[in-house]
Amino acid sequence: MSRKTKRNLPAAQLQRTVLQQITYEAPLPPPRMLEQYEHVLPGTADRLISRMEAQSEHRYGLENRKIDADIASEKRGQVFAFILAGLAIIGSFFLIATGKDRLGIGTFITTFASLITVFIVGKVKQSWELARKRKEMKEFLPRLPELEK
Repeated sequence: MSRKTKRNLPAAQLQRTVLQQITYEAPLPPPRMLEQYEHVLPGTADRLISRMEAQSEHRYGLENRKIDADIASEKRGQVFAFILAGLAIIGSFFLIATGKDRLGIGTFITTFASLITVFIVGKVKQSWELARKRKEMKEFLPRLPELEK
């Protein structure tokens, strides 16, 4: 239809389509929308809230299991590193005791230097991570007067 014919149509024959899109990023819809759900189907708001709570508990459980697994993995790594370092040091003393002084001393120094390097690198990474987290917290938290002193 051309524009002229649309303008000449009676009001009853004109149709207007309105499209509305609502988005939200919270785990629950806005209160007004919850009220509308409740009006259409009583009990819906309670079901949505219960489902959100169950999902949160599930997510917290997964996060806790992940943290526990990471801690266990770190402990295993430390135990294995201790065993390997101990064997290397014992081996270096054995080499020294059997007359292979240069090889034994070299093995000892290399092992000891490796342990010190791993310790220092770990501390540096830890301090960088702590500094990054402090910076993130400062960006997200409001400034409190007693913290600025």
